[in-house]
Amino acid sequence: PSIEGTMGLKRPSPVSIAISVFLLLGVLFAGFQWLDQ
Repeated sequence: PSIEGTMGLKRPSPVSIAISVFLLLGVLFAGFQWLDQ
């Protein structure tokens, strides 16, 4: 099996996209909070 099919990069589901965006926003928010100390 190809890597794209295994990782789901060929047809990413909306759920995985939402989770990755949510995690990215959380990391950015935590980073800004840490820098603000």
